[in-house]
Amino acid sequence: MNDFAQAVQALRPQLMRFAHAQLRNDAWAEDAVSETLLAALAKPQAFAGQSQLKTWLVGILVALESRSVRTVSCVGSRCCTNTNAMPVSFGSARRSWV
Repeated sequence: MNDFAQAVQALRPQLMRFAHAQLRNDAWAEDAVSETLLAALAKPQAFAGQSQLKTWLVGILVALESRSVRTVSCVGSRCCTNTNAMPVSFGSARRSWV
């Protein structure tokens, strides 16, 4: 495993805490973090070093989750009955989480 992959993997626990705080579901958080790490490791050259690695990974995580959240249709306070669907509220992602 190269240095970049090790650094990404070392941030997994922090990403899990962030994802779980947003999604409030262990399985959804695990899926979100796994997709984030796969995306980051697939294109390591996309990390230009203009931010902290953790900031870049959280950005990927939020982008992936916002795409998933848009697929859930809700009317008022009643959401679809699909219990496997991502929650609608992922908007608090910008709060401090460390």
